[in-house]
Amino acid sequence: WAHRWHMDTPHLFACREHLPPHSLSVFVPLCDLRPANGPTEFHLASHIKANLVRPPSRAAACCPAGSCVLYDPRVMHRGGANESEGERALVYLTLSRVWYRDTLNP
Repeated sequence: WAHRWHMDTPHLFACREHLPPHSLSVFVPLCDLRPANGPTEFHLASHIKANLVRPPSRAAACCPAGSCVLYDPRVMHRGGANESEGERALVYLTLSRVWYRDTLNP
């Protein structure tokens, strides 16, 4: 089964203009990510508030082991269903502005 669609962190401020990210999410797969092992799927451009009401355009992060995938944590994403025999191992990092403290994912 696939994980639920989610943002790692929400938009921080109630304003109409699009603001730059307060952090970046990074992962490095330790195995090749292929459709069979359920790579992370993204709703493209969903980190922009105005795009949240539009039909999503999806992309899966299929890539070789050792690749570096960076994304805005406000983008809607999910882990795909791993239908392979192996695990889907990866290293995950979050890089944040010095003033930001993540209280949702401590």
